[in-house]
Formats: sequence, C-alpha cells, structure tokens
Amino acid sequence: MNALEYFANYINTSSRIIELLAQLPESLDLSMVVRAWEKGGLLAPAWKDGTLDRAWINVVAHQAATAVLAYKLCRLIERELASEGTAIEDVIIAALIHDAPKRLELEMHKVKKTAGQNGFDNVNRDTERFSSAFFAELGFSELVVSIAVTTGNVGLDRIIAGKASLGQKLVFYADCCVSGDRIVGYEKRFDDVRKHFEPRGQYLWELELFLRKYGVTKWDTCDGVVLPLQEKLARLIGFQGNPNDLHTHLVPIASLM
Repeated sequence: MNALEYFANYINTSSRIIELLAQLPESLDLSMVVRAWEKGGLLAPAWKDGTLDRAWINVVAHQAATAVLAYKLCRLIERELASEGTAIEDVIIAALIHDAPKRLELEMHKVKKTAGQNGFDNVNRDTERFSSAFFAELGFSELVVSIAVTTGNVGLDRIIAGKASLGQKLVFYADCCVSGDRIVGYEKRFDDVRKHFEPRGQYLWELELFLRKYGVTKWDTCDGVVLPLQEKLARLIGFQGNPNDLHTHLVPIASLM
C-alpha cells in the first residue's frame, strides 16, 4: 500500500463512518468512543519493514455498522432491556467499541503464540481480560464493558454457558450480521469470513481449538448459537418473516449499507 492508496482508503472509510454514525441518536456522546479507537490504534496505519502495510480504520466502520443494527433492535425491545437494567445507550456504546482493542489483541496473541500453545479457553480468557482492562482504563462503565467483551468467541462461550444478558446477546448478534461495514445478515457474514480460515488465513488456528472445545467445527458451533438467537429475537420483536431476513426488516436499506 502506498501513501495515496492509504489516504484514499482512509477518506472513503471516514465518509462511510460518518454516514453510519448519522443513523445513531444525536444525543450520543462519542468522545470516549473516539478515545477508545485512538488507544486501540485504529486511527493510525500499520507499518511493516518501514512501509505502509494496512489501515485499521475499517474496523471503526465495522463497529459503527454493528452499532446501527444493534440500535434498531434496541428500539423494539427497550422495555425488555430496561428490565435487566440496560439502557439503549449502553448497548450502542458497547457496539461502537467492541473491536477497539482488536489490533492490540492480535499483536498480543502473536507475541504470546497463544493459539499454538494454549487451548480455546485460555485464548478466550486472555482476550476477555485484555479487553476488559483496556475498556476499564478508559473509564467505561462495568455494564458497557461486559457487553463490549461478549462478542466473537468470548460471546459464543458465554451464550452457550447461559451467562449472557439480553444486551450482550444483542451486540453479539449484530456483530455476527455485519461484514466489514455492511449489514448483510448472519449467513452472508460467515460466508465472507470463511477465507480467513483457509490455509494461510489469519484465523486458521481457531479450527482445531473449536474441535477440541466443542467437538464440532466453528461453523456448526456458530449455527447452534446464532440461529436460535436470531429466531428468539424475531419472536421478541414480533417479526413473522424468515428469521434470516431479520436484518432487512430492521434496516430496510441494508442492501445499500
């Protein structure tokens, strides 16, 4: 990547982020959110051998899209969220920061070679501890932190164990429906990420860990969690169509997003 490519990508992605953030409540204070993105290195480029390697701002756009979908869900089940002490703003903020430490986590795992040395549970615990400390140091509430860390494999573990709140499930589900910065639904999202589990893919190491932990593939594990959750959310909001179309019901312009 040369400098012109980097800045063109940065400008285009920034425009997308603005478009997505404009769909969230105007009253939302994003100052701490931007600080989290900055601290996580998402607003700065990565370098390799003295040259520009990649941009990380795309992760910011992904979080913004996740927050939009989570917000649409929250508005329909605000009463249920309130009954567990969770405000819509808590969910939105958690969605906006859930991947803020992603760059640092990947660097941590690479240095520790956690994937090769430890099992699934150790990787999850490392990730959860690291993310929780990252968010706590920035001053986010315990509730927001608990929701933000319940995504990805940590979220799978919590939901399977029956230890996830509704707010946590909402952000977990929204994250599973966003590919890059596009709200595409669960099936399309996981079709898009399969390439990362192929030879030389950055998440190839997860395949063996899932088999050890659950005795089935990553895809079977995710289907066993996300599909029932999707059906439950559809019933909760009174959506009677195909649960796989839930995202288009929530965000009618999803195809443009």
